[in-house]
Amino acid sequence: MAERTTADKFRKVMVNMYKGYPRYTYFGTFEKEFGKEEAKNIIEKLRRNDIIEVDYDISKDIHYYSLSSKGMNFAISMINLNFSNKINYFSKRIYQFTKILLVATGGMLLFSFIQLITSP
Repeated sequence: MAERTTADKFRKVMVNMYKGYPRYTYFGTFEKEFGKEEAKNIIEKLRRNDIIEVDYDISKDIHYYSLSSKGMNFAISMINLNFSNKINYFSKRIYQFTKILLVATGGMLLFSFIQLITSP
């Protein structure tokens, strides 16, 4: 199985938050994916850039977060980036397959032409 990068983990969290918008608030999703300390830094950066909105429940010592309008745009951009990467991958595969077919077709055409010339 391929190793998941930080960008993959981040995209997963943002897409899940997008799916629950606007009804749900989240807690623990960043911590689950990144670990407590790294998640704390990520949440703070996203809050400063108005990507997520953070509420703190003092009695439970829990941060609740949800997407802001800027975060919605950011999540959609991440979905589009993932889609374009998939399209790029499949386009390269189709290009490779087309080259193989052209070589095979050229070989068959050459073989047919040689048979035509050498036949009585």
